[in-house]
Formats: sequence, structure tokens, C-alpha cells
Amino acid sequence: MLFGVDLLDEKINDVEKKIFEFESQKSEIEIERSRLNDYKSLLYEQGHVLEKKVLDALRLMGFKAETVPGENTDFDVILESEEGRAIAEVEGRDDGAIHKGKIDQLLSAINQDAEQRDSFAKGILIGNHYRLKALDQREEPFTKTVISLAKQYRYALITTIDLYNVTIYFLQHPEDEGCKKACRKAIFEADGSAVKFPIPEEKSKE
Repeated sequence: MLFGVDLLDEKINDVEKKIFEFESQKSEIEIERSRLNDYKSLLYEQGHVLEKKVLDALRLMGFKAETVPGENTDFDVILESEEGRAIAEVEGRDDGAIHKGKIDQLLSAINQDAEQRDSFAKGILIGNHYRLKALDQREEPFTKTVISLAKQYRYALITTIDLYNVTIYFLQHPEDEGCKKACRKAIFEADGSAVKFPIPEEKSKE
């Protein structure tokens, strides 16, 4: 063997190890990027895809969140936390505001649930309005009728845009239990109004 070949072989092995390490790091970063991009479903989807991401977002906030399948259940999501129990309806609209039909469904779900538990859960309406439009071109998220009825029944109103922003914050700061608690509390304290999530503004950007 020629002089110096062994040394070059060692260098090649070192480089190949580093390449393997960098490829592994790249793969992990790509997975994390995909996970973050997946939450954009909150901004542009509807139906089961939107509902699934809403569940994920609410769990990040510290809720026990689940759907309840069955022919006799109308609600989309049941939420439980130390702050209370809630039922949420989720709606995505192609080119419009969230309308009265979802409030009617939410009211029916809460009454249905109360018959079994002898107590009324908090009502929450979560809407992805004008989902096919750019965010800065979207009009009001809820119709005037929905806002009026939400005040009457003391329901909380949440846009998926706001839910997306708070989700990004918790993905970046999963240890901030104080902020999670404050956000859950804000939902239960929103009596017929839009929820204002108390996240640090400078940290809420994507």
C-alpha cells in the first residue's frame, strides 16, 4: 500500500461520518418543518382536516380534547381542563362568515350533553372564515346574528387565525404553562365575545 493511503482512508471515514450526522440533522429539521407547516391547515382547511388540527392546537394549550362519534351526537369537540368543561363546534367556510347554523348546532349539542350530566358546558364556536382568501383580505369572521346569539348564550368565539398564532407560540414555548393556563382561562371568560389570547406579542410570530 502506498504511503499515506491509510491516513486518507481515515479522513474519508471521518467525512462520511460527518455526512451521516448532517443528513440525520437535516432529516430531523425537515420533519419539524413539516410539522409546523401542517398547522397551516388551521388557516385554509375545513371539515375533518380542520377539526383534527383544532384538536391538536387545543391539546397544545393544555386541554384534554377529543371528538365523540355517534349517530346521536352533534358536537365536534369536547374540552376538559382544570378551568372547566366545554363543547366546541368547528366550521370552515369557503367564501363567507360563520353563520347561524353552527350556533344552532352548538346549542343543540350543549343541551344534549346537559341531559346526561345535569350541567351545562361552556359553548365555543371556532371558525375558519373566508378560508380561500388571503388572510389580509378576509372580512368579518362571524355574522351579526352569530355575535348576537353568542352574547345571549355567553359562548366564546375563536377564529382559527388567532388559534394558529397561539399554537405557533406554544410550539416554540411548550414549557410556558402559565401562558397556557391564561389562554384557557380567557376562553372560559369570553362570554359572547371573541377570545383574546394573552400571548407575548413579540413571540407570537411564525
